[in-house]
Amino acid sequence: MNRATIALVGATVLIALGVIPLEQAFQAVDWNTIMLLFAMMVLNVNLRIAGFFHLVTSRVVTLARTPRRLLALVIAVSGVRSAIFLNDTIALMMTPLVLDLALTLRRNPLPYLVALVTAANVGSVAAITGNPQNMLVGLSSGISFLEFTLADPHAAWLTLAMATTLAGNLTLLGSVANLIVAEIAQRRGVRLSFVEYLKAGTPIAILTLLVGVAWLS
Repeated sequence: MNRATIALVGATVLIALGVIPLEQAFQAVDWNTIMLLFAMMVLNVNLRIAGFFHLVTSRVVTLARTPRRLLALVIAVSGVRSAIFLNDTIALMMTPLVLDLALTLRRNPLPYLVALVTAANVGSVAAITGNPQNMLVGLSSGISFLEFTLADPHAAWLTLAMATTLAGNLTLLGSVANLIVAEIAQRRGVRLSFVEYLKAGTPIAILTLLVGVAWLS
């Protein structure tokens, strides 16, 4: 079963067993966050259909002349896009393109895939629309888009949003974006294992968390 099916089955079992009443289950759903996620998905799909993501990636191909430059460009493009759009969508759109690029150039795709998803997670910290955690925190706290982006160091909810997002880089199971990249790569015959991801994810998570705490302290 995929993630959505597992979540649906789990929720159904809890309701069927009476662990959570149906009314309470409906009340637990934050419909504002759901609608914002839906709107971002619609926006991203239309940008993909219009060729925006392909255009940016094509530009990266022309600029990437060395492995290090390609890695830097993947990090920059993924991070900046996720600061504006939803990180899960960026992972979904860019993973096939990064795989094609790395395999065409006969390079090991794993470093580029890890760079893609960790940069997407880090970049998504910058805006309310970057990831679902930010959306939930932003809507619950009432903080504006600009206030969130400017990062008021006295705002405890910003620390919560930052920590939950950056900690997602720790392991392959840490965020949905990580799983999206791993699943797409698996379908293309490239295996991003838990241990392989952990080698890069752990230091990246620790370093970015330290930087984030220092920034907000």
